[in-house]
This record gives sequence, structure tokens and C-alpha cells, in this order.
Amino acid sequence: SSVTYGSGIHYDGYLKYPTSEELATMTFDNYWQQLTTANNGSYFAFNGKLKYAGTQVAAGFSSGFMNGDSLIFVYLPEWDSLLPVFIEFKSFLNDWVRKQPKDSSYKTWDYKQITEDKRTKKAILMDEYSFTNREFWIDEGKYDVSWYSKSGKNFTISSISQLAGLSVICNGFHGYDADNFEGKIVNLSTDLKESEVSKYLWWPIGENPVHPFLGTFNGNKKVIYGLKTDSLSMHSSLFGVFKGNVKNLTLKNINFGGSWGAGIAIQNYGSIDSCYIDGILKNRIGAAGFVVLNEEGSVIKNSAFNGTFSVYTQDTTKFSIGGTYAEVDVVVAGIAGKNNGLIKNVSVNGISEIDMYNKKSTSTNAVYRIYQGGIVAQNLLKGEVSVSHNAASLKQVNVLDYSSEMYNKHITYAGGIVGHNLGKIEKAIVDSDSIIFKAYGSGGVAGYNNGTINRAYNEVPDIVS
Repeated sequence: SSVTYGSGIHYDGYLKYPTSEELATMTFDNYWQQLTTANNGSYFAFNGKLKYAGTQVAAGFSSGFMNGDSLIFVYLPEWDSLLPVFIEFKSFLNDWVRKQPKDSSYKTWDYKQITEDKRTKKAILMDEYSFTNREFWIDEGKYDVSWYSKSGKNFTISSISQLAGLSVICNGFHGYDADNFEGKIVNLSTDLKESEVSKYLWWPIGENPVHPFLGTFNGNKKVIYGLKTDSLSMHSSLFGVFKGNVKNLTLKNINFGGSWGAGIAIQNYGSIDSCYIDGILKNRIGAAGFVVLNEEGSVIKNSAFNGTFSVYTQDTTKFSIGGTYAEVDVVVAGIAGKNNGLIKNVSVNGISEIDMYNKKSTSTNAVYRIYQGGIVAQNLLKGEVSVSHNAASLKQVNVLDYSSEMYNKHITYAGGIVGHNLGKIEKAIVDSDSIIFKAYGSGGVAGYNNGTINRAYNEVPDIVS
């Protein structure tokens, strides 16, 4: 989140209070304070309680969470509660620091105990701190913005470091003025080799709705090989919020993890044309070959995905889900998670898998609404899927069955084209090796339909419900 005032990141944890009413709860906030000790030394600390956008998301974090051993489930205010994420506290703060201007105050992490007024305070960001072992292309010394000028309208990119520079400029990192590239064209002039691209983790261009990308990205039929993120990433995609045009681009051997993942964009308002993607998306909440959210007026056409798109919680052995925010929409699909635009002339191949339910890691008050589709997970009222083909195998592993005591709380819709359809499906074909359904609502074309289906066919030889 953006820091509106103050000069650092910090954690102020009161271990004991005199009354139960004052027992500390920990949440997040998007502003920070710098405090001064009696001997005029300074340290960074939250003011009393930890908040995030003024909203409590959990209480009583374990010391393991503070030390980076577990995850917390939160809604990010800049996303307007659309896409909740899992974060590890130390990595979350690391990510904030790495985006700031290079300065002596951002050096290393350090954990120090300060006793003051009979309260123990644990400052996380001091003059010295140590990063978690994660390196990004947006880190100082790795990106290249030499190709950019604020007044320019047509740019050429020929290396992964220059592509990372596009992320830095669009997001306004390291003190640069953010540029959304509206009316501007960025051209990829050469293939970007995996041996270079995979050296560091990727950070999306236009990381959130505050800093979207509005320009044109012309792939010129070139290939970007080996874009990757890790399991601690919040959003994994080439673009975060995309409101422009991308065309003639191939992404090969992507390897995206984290909370949400998609090949092209997390949220699309623009046009995606003649793009090809292959690789692995293995995310905790949502995975889609092209976009997680395809908004009204957006278009994805003449494109294809080939690979694995899956959601899972089996490695998430320690996390907390706040009670108010326990209901979660999980989406997994070959093209779009939630579609309210037009998807036309696309194809999907590969494997789709849901591996969600883990009693050790799932809060008892959490409710999953799981949508899985070969093309689209959830097709909304204005969503249209036409002239498209799914050849991917769909299956669910470790999801709730009919005998489970929590079956009625967790609902799964799975379909060969669309998991849950409120819009339009026309001229679509399912031709897969197998579709294995273990879902509340399942179907060869749609798991649930309250829309229009016209000339759609399922030719799968082996459907198991």
C-alpha cells in the first residue's frame, strides 16, 4: 500500500496490557510513524494498534507470523476488496521497502527489543535490516529505464531489465513519477531468453488500480521466456491492471505462484489479441491462463493457453482468516477467472486442478465458493464466450464431498467451458481426455447455467461425476 506520511515501516506490538479490553489486536494500516526514545534515538513503530485501511482483519498474530513462518489473509484497499491475498508479514514489508527511493534508511531488517513505559516494543525496520531471500527485477541495480522519456510516445524494449524498467515507471517506484503510458506504444523488438528472465522474480506492470497500464504493448510476434514469481507473491502476471492493448505476444514457460495468477493481467479492461501463453499457474486463490478479472467492455480474442492452471492450499499449513472476511471466491480457468466482457476464438489445452481443502490450514469459519471452467470460471451477466475450444483435463482433488460436514458451506461449480454461467456461451466445444467432477454443480459445458447456451458441445469420452 502507499505510505502517505512518515518515513518508515514498523511494528509496535504491546505484549501485555493491564486489562483484557486493551489487549492488542493486530491489523494493518497504510501509514506509519517514526518515534523517538528518551535518549533521542529513533525507531519506527505503529501507533498503538496495527491497522490496514482502518479495518481489522485478524486478531492475535502468532510470533511465527511476525517472524515470517505463517500467512495472514487480508483485503488490499487499493483493490477495493476485489481480490483478497495471503501475505507473510516480513515479506510484505520487504516488498514495500524495495519499491522506495534508494536511501540510507532502507538498508537491513533488524529485530530489537525496546522497553518503555513497562511495554515491550519490537521494531522491525531500523537503520539496518535484512531482506528475505527474494530478488525482483524491480530491485535497485536490476532494472533499466534508459530507454524512457516522459515526453516520448513510441518506445522499444530489447531486454528483461528494460521490461522491468517499464514496471518501475508505470508503478512510480524508486521515486519516479508514475506514467500510465496512455496514448503511448511500447514495442518488444527481440525474444527475451529464459536464462536471463528467470534470474529474478517478476513484478507486474501497473501493479494495482491506482497505477494501471493504459498504453499499447506490441509483442511483434516475439517471445518472453521464463517469467516467474514465488508462493509469497500477491499478484503474479505480466500486467496488474491493464486498460490498454496488447497484441502479437507469446509468453512461454511462465511459472507463477502466490495468491492470484494470470498470464497477461490480473484485471483487464482493454484488448488482448493474438497472444499465446504456456506454462504453470499454481496459485492459492485464483489462477487463469490470461486474466483473473475480465471486465465489461474488455476483449480477449484469437489467443491460446497451454499448460497447468491450478489452485491449492496444501502447502499453506499456517494461516489465519479473519472472521468478517472469511468468504472467498476461488477461480480457476484456462482463459479468464471472472468474465464480463467478450472472449472469442480462443483455445485451451493442458491440465486444471483444484486441491483446496486442508483442515490444518483452513479456518473453520472460512467459506470457499469455487468456480472452475475450461475457458471461464464464472461468466457474468454481460460475459460472452464464443467460437472457442477447451481440450484441457479438469479435476478436483481434496475438495469436499457429499458426506462432509462442511459440504454445504463450500460450494464448487465446474464445467467444461464455464463453471458458473449467467451470460452467453455460443459455438463452444469441449474435447478433453477426461473431466472428473467432484462438485456441487457440474456439467460437460457449464456446472451451473442461468444464461444462454447455443450450439455448445461436449465430446469428452470420460466424464466422472
